[in-house]
Amino acid sequence: MTKKIEPAILVIFGVTGDLSRKKLLPSLYQLFKGDLLPNETSILGLTRQDLKADQIIKDVELCINEEDGVCDPKALNKIREKIEILQIDISKLGEFKKLKTALDAADKKAGKELNRLFYMSVPPKVTENITEELGRHGLNGTKSRLLIEKPFGYDYKSAKKLIKTVSKYFDENQIFRIDHYLAKETVQNILVFRKNNIFEKIWDGKNISQIRITAFEKLDIEGRKVFYEETGALRDLIQSHLLMLLAISILQIPDDLSSASLHKAKSKALGSINPVHQSELITNTVRAQYIGYKNEVENQDSNIETFAAIKLRASSKRWHNTDFVLQTGKSLDEKLTEIEIVFRPNNENEIPNKLTFRIQPQEDIKLKLFVKQPGFEEEIKSASLTLNYKTENIDVEHPDAYERVMVDAFKGDRSLFSTSEEILASWKIVDPIIKNWTSNSNNLEFYKKGSGGPDISSITNN
Repeated sequence: MTKKIEPAILVIFGVTGDLSRKKLLPSLYQLFKGDLLPNETSILGLTRQDLKADQIIKDVELCINEEDGVCDPKALNKIREKIEILQIDISKLGEFKKLKTALDAADKKAGKELNRLFYMSVPPKVTENITEELGRHGLNGTKSRLLIEKPFGYDYKSAKKLIKTVSKYFDENQIFRIDHYLAKETVQNILVFRKNNIFEKIWDGKNISQIRITAFEKLDIEGRKVFYEETGALRDLIQSHLLMLLAISILQIPDDLSSASLHKAKSKALGSINPVHQSELITNTVRAQYIGYKNEVENQDSNIETFAAIKLRASSKRWHNTDFVLQTGKSLDEKLTEIEIVFRPNNENEIPNKLTFRIQPQEDIKLKLFVKQPGFEEEIKSASLTLNYKTENIDVEHPDAYERVMVDAFKGDRSLFSTSEEILASWKIVDPIIKNWTSNSNNLEFYKKGSGGPDISSITNN
């Protein structure tokens, strides 16, 4: 049964931040434009600065998802009417009294008790402090939800501590850890695609030699030197997004696709993946930094990776002899996010069949097969069958991933959000790598900006 969107007030911690401006506010504009949110919905942006709503909206590319880049006047006016700004310094004791007063006033204005969604695009330490203050001021009631952007912790130990703090004030069903990759239409289609009889019967290590998950970007760190010096590519994308994509790719599909069943299956899949052993850190991992990064972050001693690739194996009987290769990098020669399934060939001289779920830059599903080359000779060539969302569903618009994330958060549907168990399982996988890389710079490679990145053939070749 589809959950109904109930009236809510969305409280944005860090309304002037990067994710708020580039993802959250443009998605809210689209939702208001499509009349997908109840009329009583309102937005309360929190900032230390003395700003008005119009000043913030002016600096946001609200209409970035419009084909012509021009805002719809009606939708623009609607989001202007919905946003209020509260000047507040969350680092000072007592400031949350202002927030409580503002929320109570919003309830009174709406004539009902609204759901309260607290969106946090802040560092883990700040998330911890905010959560404690919300709890102390009684803002953690049953109608309250936490929307938390990554990173959720910096390693296994800090993530466990953060989970303990958050769970002190909020139940697990109130916590929505955002992973917009899981809201992509192609990713959501993976489970449905796998349920096709011809694929589910061969979806195992006996028939699949490798699952390769890639997230490449042309952009560099875009001035986020403090964030990137604390995070790096392994934490930024592999621990958070790519491991969750891997879980979706290898989990045992439950009989029902309910939120509880999916989370249980994802946790089991992540729990089956072996952490990289100390003896495998050189053979099964590659880390690199683009030339010029040290100057950008003004730290000539930095050993933070802007490219990371790791090879993993699972202990489960179903996948124990399949390689899982996860790779991500910045300042590369292409923008690409995809999941590639490599099937085992019949013999070592045969090129393998491949199934690719392309997530970015365009969304499609491609199956690489062998066919006879036209002509008199019995020559075989490789050909692709492609399902392209734009061409196949020309009259069907599917929402942007962030729009889907927000709609589900407003509904209270946690299917596409990560649980505490999943978060800890993912940190447990990468923790040995983080500890080694933090204390050791000997195996850091370098690559040119705009290139294909470092050579990772040592971990991709079977």
